Amino acid sequence: MEEVSKTLSVQGSLQKQKDKDSYSKALVPTSSEMRRMGMNSEVEFMEKYNPSMQFLFCNGNNYHRCFGIDIPSIRRISDSFGTGVINAWLKIQISNLNEYCGCDKKMDMFQIEEIANVIQANYYYLKPTEIMAFLFSFKSGAYGEFYGSID
Repeated sequence: MEEVSKTLSVQGSLQKQKDKDSYSKALVPTSSEMRRMGMNSEVEFMEKYNPSMQFLFCNGNNYHRCFGIDIPSIRRISDSFGTGVINAWLKIQISNLNEYCGCDKKMDMFQIEEIANVIQANYYYLKPTEIMAFLFSFKSGAYGEFYGSID
């Protein structure tokens, strides 16, 4: 009886792992999904969602588009192109904000890297355009004025 119990336990564990692997694979966009969303490569992603596009995606009547656009989350893009791509993209976005703010005390590269890591770890479910909308709103003064530094 104990042998049967161990066998069933092992089989159950193997099935759970198989289900988990299938679920994980389903979360990674296929190359055809990425192409459908206008992202054939890491370079195209970086170009299409660079900081200069914040205005086009996020201004006035287009603001809602940042949230309704059919693109994957930063986690799914990371799974498809690699974590380095999203990390680099986030650092570019944050560096742009850092330069824009006009504050006396700028963030250094360590701080920018840490913020990128925190966003990637804690807000993995956001779309790139949602992050761009936040940064655009930040620049627009929606969260108050800058007083010497961004922190």
